[in-house]
Amino acid sequence: MSSLFRRALALFSVSMAFGSHSVVAAEYSVLVEVMPGSVLLSSDFGAYQTVSQTDPTKIAYEEFKNGASYLPTISAGFEIDTDYWRYQLTAGLGKMMHDAFSATVVKYEAGLYYTGGLQTGFTFGPHVVNYNILSPSWEGDTAFSISGTNAIAPGLAFTVGDRFVIKGSVDYVLGATMDIEAKSGYTHLAGEDLELDGIVVQLGAMMRF
Repeated sequence: MSSLFRRALALFSVSMAFGSHSVVAAEYSVLVEVMPGSVLLSSDFGAYQTVSQTDPTKIAYEEFKNGASYLPTISAGFEIDTDYWRYQLTAGLGKMMHDAFSATVVKYEAGLYYTGGLQTGFTFGPHVVNYNILSPSWEGDTAFSISGTNAIAPGLAFTVGDRFVIKGSVDYVLGATMDIEAKSGYTHLAGEDLELDGIVVQLGAMMRF
């Protein structure tokens, strides 16, 4: 996990310490979460080009006209429910899919949700997600290889429901930079990285046990 995510977990722990007077009487739940409706909207996709070393006149371009990546995940974790707050920690796996590449995603999430002391089933509050993007594979037309990356995504989330819960969030992904390299036999002319930073919207369901 990134150092930034560790700091977020430290803040999460401090928040729990402030609410420790009610933790003794809290309810504890196991969580299973499925997020099929997650989309990352990257704002800085560019154009990339390679030239064949065997034929310098052959230049291929890969231009991203679609800055959206599909990001479904499934996670599990636990929750502490106190009088006014719900503390959640989850971890899971997923897939990042774009027209030009795909990758495995490991996801860690910490959230602090305010209930207001009411039994309405509605909560909201800040959370932070760490996305570890692993083993990406290039699926476009040109001869590129692409590196993985680790990104942090702070934002606001909400939940609606008791045992069966609808959950959504709007976050901003930071630090998601992938290195682009031409494969053997090609030269990369553009010399740029792939910046994935942008807004990620999550929508899915969660079960409490």
